[in-house]
Amino acid sequence: MDLLKWTVCYSWKSGHLLWIVPLLCVGCIGRKAAPAKAALADTSWILVGFGPVDAPTTPIPGSEITAVFTADKLTGTSGCNQYSSPYTIDGSAVQISELAATSMDCPSLLLAQEAQFMAALAQATGFSLTENRLIIETAVTPLIFSPLEPVPLENTPWQLTGIAQDGVMISTGLDVMITAVFANGELSGNAGCNHYTGTYTLDDEALAIPDTAHEEAFCDEERSRQETQFLTALNTVTRYTIDQNSLTLQDTAGSTLLTFTKAPEPNPLSGIIWKLVALETADGPLPAQGSLVTAQFMGGRVTGTGGCNVYSADTFLVADAYLLLLSNISHGFESCADPVQRLENSFFSLMETAESFTLDNDTLIIYSTRGSLSFTAENTKATDSFLFVAFCAHCVLCGNTRFVTTILQT
Repeated sequence: MDLLKWTVCYSWKSGHLLWIVPLLCVGCIGRKAAPAKAALADTSWILVGFGPVDAPTTPIPGSEITAVFTADKLTGTSGCNQYSSPYTIDGSAVQISELAATSMDCPSLLLAQEAQFMAALAQATGFSLTENRLIIETAVTPLIFSPLEPVPLENTPWQLTGIAQDGVMISTGLDVMITAVFANGELSGNAGCNHYTGTYTLDDEALAIPDTAHEEAFCDEERSRQETQFLTALNTVTRYTIDQNSLTLQDTAGSTLLTFTKAPEPNPLSGIIWKLVALETADGPLPAQGSLVTAQFMGGRVTGTGGCNVYSADTFLVADAYLLLLSNISHGFESCADPVQRLENSFFSLMETAESFTLDNDTLIIYSTRGSLSFTAENTKATDSFLFVAFCAHCVLCGNTRFVTTILQT
């Protein structure tokens, strides 16, 4: 797929709108450019388009490509990985050299877009800066940015990432999401075991949470300990800071008590075991074999069984764009008799090339460049058996896939 050209992708065969990427109107309102010597230091930007400037194309929905400038360093996210580089300015000329980046794996579309962005950034030649637009000219294509605004404290779902313990920040470490939502003077969320509520007052960056109340459901000792620690910390907060998508709560001494990140958007596919009922390939449909083929989406991953072997994969899902991409797919290699083996091979092939989905009540259809997969909701709560599958799928080398498949049959 040409990442510089796609704007609308519609499947005439299925009648499904796969995604819409609106064209940007760059330069619709004339603005006087800032002087060429205008400093980029202490500015933050998010990529909104690849050139040409008069007809740019937006990045893939949900992928966040940013550029944060300090006095002499550029850092940011490239849609999949983190990058950094020193930079120099001479008038309106800019040079970005010695680009360094992490090397996490991502879906192929995101990696292709990332490679395109990084290649352009490495060949930057100049820039123009206005109040609400940064354009970096490159030898390849212009990169068009808008200001990256920090998320607001209020009406944003926050997820706890760290809590101070004996003066040291530690990760929450538990599989339960601890959350906080500030709205109209009222605070609410999940404390790890119980739901809690409270009140708060704001004055610029001053924040006071004088009281909280919570339910008293039973939970294990570790969760109870962390819940008490979290609620106690909330009541000693005096100020907050926000850096893009990160929230830090501090006490009167300026010590960090709690850190949060903006919580991910709800995944409409999670919490359900999806059972394959139809599989369509370029060569025609395959019978689902009363199928043991399943999928469950949990926390940025999908796990299940392909009919013979368990599997797991990372997911990149943007619900409002119906975008679904998979990466890092791993599965067992136990052989099965046909037609189950043929079904599994086709299933993995389609999942590896997934691009979009539709969801209609209890019916999920995943569209691939090679065909489609249709699922129905088997139930709305993961069973112990399926959770065991998810655990084993995360470590497919355990080799006990036939035992797991037997469990699923019961």
